[in-house]
Amino acid sequence: MELKVIKYRNIGSVEDNYVEDDYWDEHKYCGVELNNGKIIVVVFTSNHFGEDCKGGDWSYRYLGYDRTLNDSIEKGFLWLGDEVDKEEEKIVNEFCEELELEWEDETDVEEV
Repeated sequence: MELKVIKYRNIGSVEDNYVEDDYWDEHKYCGVELNNGKIIVVVFTSNHFGEDCKGGDWSYRYLGYDRTLNDSIEKGFLWLGDEVDKEEEKIVNEFCEELELEWEDETDVEEV
């Protein structure tokens, strides 16, 4: 069975951690469901530190068992501690790039 994304839900920016003036971290969330039944939460963190901006970082977490994309996927306590499989991570990256996902836009659960 070829691994692929079958559903996704983007919830955009949910939290901004302001430090002072023009310094802050911004966190954007997207959840994808794979055809193997696993749901992966992608967190894109942008660092806004003026000239010291470090760009952005991607992180990946499995959503807990018995959870769906309709749940509050941005809540870290719903994530599992397991490291996301590198092949699954690659599939998710390719999906996000192909879709040209707008991280700002909130969506309902969308089937692919």
